[in-house]
Amino acid sequence: MEYYNLKDASDKYIEVVAQAMSLYGLFSRKKKLRTLEFKN
Repeated sequence: MEYYNLKDASDKYIEVVAQAMSLYGLFSRKKKLRTLEFKN
């Protein structure tokens, strides 16, 4: 890992965070769909 190139590091960090957020969003959507199915 290259710590001295801050721009690349921040870009990668943003990418990882974006991926984590989208994955979390998918999981929460699935949970919401499941709760709707159980209610019906």
